[in-house]
Amino acid sequence: MMKLYRFTAAFLCVFALFFGSAVSVLGDDAARFPAIEGTWTGSYKVAFPRGHAAFHEQAVDISMELEVYRQEDNLIWLVNRWRSDGDDEWVVEYGTGAFDLKDRSELTIAETGPPPHPNATVGLFRGEFDDGKLYLTYSSLVGGVTFSVALERAKE
Repeated sequence: MMKLYRFTAAFLCVFALFFGSAVSVLGDDAARFPAIEGTWTGSYKVAFPRGHAAFHEQAVDISMELEVYRQEDNLIWLVNRWRSDGDDEWVVEYGTGAFDLKDRSELTIAETGPPPHPNATVGLFRGEFDDGKLYLTYSSLVGGVTFSVALERAKE
């Protein structure tokens, strides 16, 4: 009987250690993704292709504000605002994104602009969080627009 008691006690200790570490690993999992909630700002130059409705074959300087208003583990929800330098009106687009599960600094964002704004597009950002900055490259799914931008956290 004493052997059974010692075996049971040893089993319960090992189980508790294993289960406790599994719970702490799962609980810490979300903390390993960069916390990027907040507003990020930057500027870039974009080349628009032939036939673009507003910027036919032009290179345009753009200001951008990316507001990540929600983050759960590796998932993010955001509002992207951009405007060409000199414009007062912001183009507003909405999106969601996800950090890569393997390389937790890499992320993808899919966004779409609400109609009827003529400059809103549908596209994807691929990028990474490195040294406190977001480095993103955008590709529109229609319209032939691409650009790269480095965003810094806005001073709140």
